Amino acid sequence: MRVTELIDILSDYPPDADVVVSVVAPVTEPGGDETTEILIDHYDLAGIHMPETDRDLVLLITGDDDDVDELLDLLETEEQIDWGFGNDA
Repeated sequence: MRVTELIDILSDYPPDADVVVSVVAPVTEPGGDETTEILIDHYDLAGIHMPETDRDLVLLITGDDDDVDELLDLLETEEQIDWGFGNDA
């Protein structure tokens, strides 16, 4: 999704609405190959970051509070992070 698409979509909603990210993952039984249920986790949007990669990316950061805090602290140190997008910074 492009930033312009996201802005266009969000412009249809009240500006004071909360933004929550829903992560959907299939759950399979150990040793099984069929999905037995769908797990949905909801997280508040915790931050936005634009890593230095070979393509323009904007990362919407969310997750468990302790993990997000650790990542945001790491971003402040300017250490190299492997984002998995190539040409990482």
